[in-house]
Amino acid sequence: QKPFGQDRTAAERNCVADATRRRRRILQAGFFLRNFFSGGKAVNTEHDNTLLSILGKITDSLLLCLLYLLSCLPVITIGAATTALYYTTHKVLRCDRSYLWKEYKRAWKENFKQATICWLIFAGIGALLGFDIYVMYGIFRAGSPYGSAYVFFAVLLLAEILWMVYTFAYIARFQNSTKEVLRNSAIMTVIHIPKSLALLAVLGVGAFLVWLIPPLFLIIPVLCAWFAEVILESVFVNYIKEEDREDGKEDFS
Repeated sequence: QKPFGQDRTAAERNCVADATRRRRRILQAGFFLRNFFSGGKAVNTEHDNTLLSILGKITDSLLLCLLYLLSCLPVITIGAATTALYYTTHKVLRCDRSYLWKEYKRAWKENFKQATICWLIFAGIGALLGFDIYVMYGIFRAGSPYGSAYVFFAVLLLAEILWMVYTFAYIARFQNSTKEVLRNSAIMTVIHIPKSLALLAVLGVGAFLVWLIPPLFLIIPVLCAWFAEVILESVFVNYIKEEDREDGKEDFS
């Protein structure tokens, strides 16, 4: 931010003008919706603004979920899509900053390479653990006590999923080498056990709801991202400089 009184650049003036036009459009939309639903009668403006805000959040959440699901279709892009999902959930849905499509596209492009490398690593580890679980469970069902090792591999798989979620959120939150990203996210996963268990519960409930009611897959990813963002930001705040938190730089730029 520039010191008070210092002239703005042309880009900053355009940004301010764009924000002003956006607020004007929102107010105009609110005016027409207010008249439509109230039949021209006087309404509580504060209550109406709250309702419009809630409707806006719901619409943005649905659009973000659609973007995420479409971005995951190539499979190899799941890492970049998940990173962009976390980035956009925090910056647009939680902090009400910028535009959904603009920020999703930005996060996707900037983090694509690193997130994809991490995703391929996690996919390989997950496939190996999944194979071990399948084999050991078959041995267990055959009556061999050694087959009970499938439980151990299942726990490792859950830990890997948590590590993966921390990693993609870390990529969206910080800039670092891929090696440091994997190392630091693994340390956070282990150090913050209560938060990691809470995150696992969120993911587990989301997976159960989709299994119970399959159409919910159209909204569950964003709902999980909302709760995950709250949990993970309470972890990340411990690794942000105090002066950055005071200046508001802990939010995405």
